[in-house]
Amino acid sequence: MRVLLCGGAGFIGSVLVRKLLEANNEVTVFDNFSTGHKEAVKICKVIEGDLLNFNSIDGALKTSAFNLVINLSGNTASKNSFEEPYLCLKSNITASLNLVEAMKQNSVKRLIFASSSEIYGKADFLPVNEDSDFGTETVFSETLVFIERIFGWYDLLFGIKTISLRLFEVAGAMADGSIGEDKGALSSDVSVLSKAALSDGVFRMHGSDFETYDGTYIKDYVHVEDVAEAFIKSAEHLSKKPKSEIFNVCSSHGFSVKDVITEVELQTGRKINTVTSPRRKGDVDSLWADNKKAKTELSWEPKNSLADIVRSSLYWHAKRPGGFDLRV
Repeated sequence: MRVLLCGGAGFIGSVLVRKLLEANNEVTVFDNFSTGHKEAVKICKVIEGDLLNFNSIDGALKTSAFNLVINLSGNTASKNSFEEPYLCLKSNITASLNLVEAMKQNSVKRLIFASSSEIYGKADFLPVNEDSDFGTETVFSETLVFIERIFGWYDLLFGIKTISLRLFEVAGAMADGSIGEDKGALSSDVSVLSKAALSDGVFRMHGSDFETYDGTYIKDYVHVEDVAEAFIKSAEHLSKKPKSEIFNVCSSHGFSVKDVITEVELQTGRKINTVTSPRRKGDVDSLWADNKKAKTELSWEPKNSLADIVRSSLYWHAKRPGGFDLRV
């Protein structure tokens, strides 16, 4: 397949590039490098551009007869959506409209969209499944609902088939230590804890009064390589069965912040210095999901445990304590 990977220079994208190439696909990364890393995508063709500019994405789609577009770009931080709602709405909704309209005009009929578990918000029942109600506590989660509906209309009106993958807490690193998280304040707790343990730093725990078994929020962690595999399986599924679908990409297990701290301390043999700060807006007590649909229809399930996620993260941060050398 000829794949245009929007946002391909980010954490998930740079892992996915390697997996797509290993599967003998032709990959072009489209990225504005606002948060991505050029070093991470030296192995494929790169077009520097921005989804907020229609002519930019339209021009990129004209460079090859693409069979598939994968969109990993956008403003994905719920915290930022409270501080800068205009930027969040523009970055996600306008960018998605530009992308799908450009796909329509260039006759590209298959799209895989990186949605998020945040679309469920504060769920009434756990684990959530793909039919669970939306719980839009943040501006960011509202944009996800709207984007999925936009793609639904473009399927109905123009036949563009979209698989939306609702990603849960993506963490870890490639087993060889070549790619890992380098997202600063937006990094997962696993990444932040790994860095703290290796540098004798301080971990800031956001809240200790959640309605959970130990007072810290619970998330569903999934290894980045397993997530990349979910995209590969989705691409195969979409080529064989062109139908719009939604899948949870998760481990189906919930772990608290203190669970993750315990695992990092166990693997490093170091006690992590933690301080507690107030809760962040948008954080929910507990969110984990059912991945039965992905198992059944995509033949996908995660191979890596929380211990594996932590181990790979520690290896990445030990090997590359400064992250990527070329930060854009």
